[in-house]
Amino acid sequence: MDDTVASEFSRCGGSFFPEYPVAGYFRVITTDGGSFILKHETVNDVWYLVRKKS
Repeated sequence: MDDTVASEFSRCGGSFFPEYPVAGYFRVITTDGGSFILKHETVNDVWYLVRKKS
């Protein structure tokens, strides 16, 4: 990655698509068999919980 691209990458919070914030995704399976996805937007420190429709 050259310096110009690295600078732009950093300016956008690490994402080449700043309209889609950088996020980590975590799959969670509960003891009763429920299945969820946790999404953590790292730049804004916002968490989302997504449940699969049954």
